[in-house]
Amino acid sequence: MVAEVSLEEGQVAAGKDSLNTELIEKAVQSAEHGHHGEIFPLILKQSDFYPAAHFRSALLLALITPMTMYYLPYEFSDPIWYLWAQIPALIMGYLLCYHRKLKRFFSTRSELDEEVHQKAVESFLEFGLTKTKKSSAVLIMVSLLEHRVKILADHGYEKFMSEKDWSVFASNLAQEIKKNNLEQGIIDTIEEIGKVMLKHFPLKEGEINHNELADSSSAHTHEKTTQENLKAQDD
Repeated sequence: MVAEVSLEEGQVAAGKDSLNTELIEKAVQSAEHGHHGEIFPLILKQSDFYPAAHFRSALLLALITPMTMYYLPYEFSDPIWYLWAQIPALIMGYLLCYHRKLKRFFSTRSELDEEVHQKAVESFLEFGLTKTKKSSAVLIMVSLLEHRVKILADHGYEKFMSEKDWSVFASNLAQEIKKNNLEQGIIDTIEEIGKVMLKHFPLKEGEINHNELADSSSAHTHEKTTQENLKAQDD
């Protein structure tokens, strides 16, 4: 089951310095106590490189440059200069799209939706969320460039939860992100999903709560997404 919420343009503001990964990890450990559920938060700078956006930007600037030169008061004696000017324009246009707002501008909505969904599914598989004994894993993914919140739940929840139910969690998290409360929003979502897991997948008497997702993988993911991939989003 999948729940996705799009955030409005200009309403995402989060930087790596604002995230305390230890608090998030402690929230996961606390929320996973007493049941068979597994929670995996994932925060990404972006879900894809979006090469098409770079090429669109490069081609646009390459077209605009010779037209601008033509209307300049300076007259170029040789038309070859109009062609030569397109080379640096292509390079500049390509590089300009490294700016997150321009990259998003030159990407289509369908591209953003598709790449975020694909990244979420890949992450669900990559980090072993399909391998839990009770099929009770939940991925909470925030992709900042695309302004998307995505929650994926394994099929063990089909009897208890609908996509509409998961959408409530995604919407609440999106609201916190709009308020610049990414860290607290993630923690609150983890806690609420933990309550759902405790209700539907409680440990029976004598059972031990085994962490089915390796701590090293979870810690590595937090470290990677917040310290390497997640850069300040207020530029």
